[in-house]
Amino acid sequence: SASDPLAMTADSRFPPLLALVDTVSSRMQAAHISNATDALACDLATIVKNAAATRATVGIMLKGAIIDNLMIGAPGLQSKKLSKGDEILKVDGLEVDAENVVDFLIGPDTPDSDVSITVKKRNGEEMVVGLKRMATERVADKRQMFEYFTQIKDAAVKSGDNRAADLVDATVDLWSK
Repeated sequence: SASDPLAMTADSRFPPLLALVDTVSSRMQAAHISNATDALACDLATIVKNAAATRATVGIMLKGAIIDNLMIGAPGLQSKKLSKGDEILKVDGLEVDAENVVDFLIGPDTPDSDVSITVKKRNGEEMVVGLKRMATERVADKRQMFEYFTQIKDAAVKSGDNRAADLVDATVDLWSK
């Protein structure tokens, strides 16, 4: 409200997020009105089900085998060795591709288990990064927010709305600082 200084500060500090929420809300309303399938809702249901099914995570969000983002507070980001755009080549010494990389990263699905990830950095350099999987519940809320942001970004990219996709990236970057 106008009398709440914290609300005014949030509105003025986070216009990209507010614009993104408005954009997504408008698209979802338009999809509902036109009786189109709401792929975003279907994908979120699948993601929530899948997220609840794992007990351990390294906090890496992927597009195929390319790192698309790293979850705040999770081992991938805390290592300070992985970056958006890195390509995962191997997990525990075994070659991976877009089809199997997630399964290899989940591995035994045991918190505190070790995993070795070989990545190709954007400059072409290969690097081996050792991580320890952490309990999913420790990052569950942040993980779900990242999954939501990823789904919003995917919907924006699929619809050709690069501005909305850029706003998601800017929001995640701001949140990650």
